[in-house]
Amino acid sequence: IPYLDQDLVETAMTIPQILHQAEGSKTLLRRIAEPLLPTTILKAPKQGFNLALSKWLLHNPRFNPGRISKILRKSLADNEYQVPQRSIASSWMLLRINGRYAPYWRWIVLAEWLATQKQ
Repeated sequence: IPYLDQDLVETAMTIPQILHQAEGSKTLLRRIAEPLLPTTILKAPKQGFNLALSKWLLHNPRFNPGRISKILRKSLADNEYQVPQRSIASSWMLLRINGRYAPYWRWIVLAEWLATQKQ
C-alpha cells in the first residue's frame, strides 16, 4: 500500500497541484520510481488487480448464506419486499463454483447494512 505511506503523502502535499497534473496520471510517481524499476514495469499499461475476496467469503462463518439469509429475513420482515432465497443461494453457488463474488457480495453488504440499522 505505497500510496498510504506517510512520507510519500507528505512529499506529495508539498508539490504544487499543477505539477501533479501536468503530464497525466502518475507522471511524478513514475519519474521518482524510474531509477528503481525496470523500463518494462514503468511502461506497462495499467491493469486491475483481484482481491482475494472469494476465499475469504467462503471460509468466514460471518458470510455463511444461512446467516445472511436470516439477517435479510428478519430485517425485512415488516417490509413488503422479501429477498428471494433462491437469489441468495444461486449467488452463493456462483461464488463456490467459479469464485465470482460480486453477486453474493451485494447480499452481504445489504445484510450487514440492515443489521446496523436495527441496532
